[in-house]
Amino acid sequence: MISRASRVDDEKSTNFYKMVKYVKKNIDNTSDSVVYDFTVRKGFMPDLIEIPEEFEDVPIADVKPKDFARRSSNKKFIRTRTNKDMTNYDAWRCHDRQAVVVDHKSPNVAKFWIAPADLKKLFGVPDPPSLGIMGTGEYNFEDSNLDCFRLFDFK
Repeated sequence: MISRASRVDDEKSTNFYKMVKYVKKNIDNTSDSVVYDFTVRKGFMPDLIEIPEEFEDVPIADVKPKDFARRSSNKKFIRTRTNKDMTNYDAWRCHDRQAVVVDHKSPNVAKFWIAPADLKKLFGVPDPPSLGIMGTGEYNFEDSNLDCFRLFDFK
């Protein structure tokens, strides 16, 4: 397992320094997507990156934009506003963080009707409401992107 992780790490380092050498060579070519992605999108400054001795002899000729494209990850897809599909959406109850709400008039993202007994059965006893007497309880949730949201029983 250690040798496999070491091999993967060496491959990532080699690819990174290939890209650094490529960007240093073609820094004046602003139309190159690799240079643009490296300098503007990722915010690296190639002049400040020193190439270690073991990577000085790495060739730069085989660098292509697709080599440094974002790889698919093992993270679950988080729904966006354009996609209403809730399959594989992962969220859990959170007790140490909460969404910031100024008062009960703050805009709501959505309103829905659900029986309090069903909520209690699924998520347990609600936390005390942060808005005082304006509600009977609230549930704070966190999703895979570490975004917080609140389910609040108003009045």
